[in-house]
Parts: sequence; C-alpha cells; structure tokens
Amino acid sequence: LEPAQVAALPPTALTQMKPTQVAALPAEALTEMKPTQVAALPPAAVGGLKPDQVAALPAEAMTAMKANQVSELKPTAIAAIEPAQVAALPPAALTQVKPAQVGALPVDAVKALEPAQINAMPSAAFAGFKPEQAQQLTPEQAAQIKGPDLAAMPPAVRTIVNDRKS
Repeated sequence: LEPAQVAALPPTALTQMKPTQVAALPAEALTEMKPTQVAALPPAAVGGLKPDQVAALPAEAMTAMKANQVSELKPTAIAAIEPAQVAALPPAALTQVKPAQVGALPVDAVKALEPAQINAMPSAAFAGFKPEQAQQLTPEQAAQIKGPDLAAMPPAVRTIVNDRKS
C-alpha cells in the first residue's frame, strides 16, 4: 500500500486489523496516517508495529493514541520513537506504560516528555529508567518525579534525578 492509500482508509476499515496485518504494512505507507485512523486500531494491532513503522508515524497521529494501545507497543518499537512523537502523546496514553517500555525510550525522546506526561505514568514504570535517560531530564521534569515514582527507580537513577532537581 502507498501512503495515500492508507490515508484514504476509513477508520472503520482499521478496527479489525490484526498484529500480523499491521506488521505487514510497509513503513512508508504509515507516513500519512491520521489521528482518527490510529485511534481505530485495536490495541493488539498496535502491538504489531515494528520499529521502522513507529518511526514513520506522523507526530500528529500520536495525539490519538490511547493507554491500551501504548501499553501494547514492544520496547523495540518504542526505541524508534522520535521526540516529536513523544511530545504529541496525550498524558492519558502513558497511564499503562511498563518499565521495559520506559527503559527503551531514546534519550532524546526523554527530553520531550512534558510534566503532565511524567505525572500520568504509573509509579512502577519508573523502575525502567536508565541513568543515561535520567541525565537528560530538565529540572522541571525531574521535579515531577517524587514519592512512589522515585522509590521505584534503581538507586543510581534516583540519585541522578534528585541531583537534576536543583
């Protein structure tokens, strides 16, 4: 399928897609997906996205992602996410994110996290933070990580986050 063909698909045509069908789409075909189309994808189908496909999704399409979709993304797919895509995710989309997914976030994508997105993440997810990610946090971002979120972090990461707050 060509990008224009995928862009022309009505959202209802995407509601029955299976992970294998999504995985079979060429990455370039996803470059013009609309938010309504992304919203229509079943969570399991989103789990079928490969790294090059995630990287190809327009940031605008990420605005329609839901928590049950994001929670299905494989860490290898998340490793390909761009900062603009992260910034476009609604905070509610991050409420079911898992530690392995957080750990897979590219360091430049961590910088794109908004305070509301950090606040939306479950405390357990912070266990996945890596030192190189924590070093990218701004003081404003680090200030959002407190209490149970901090407690879930590995000790070395917790130290970096606390140092970034000042």
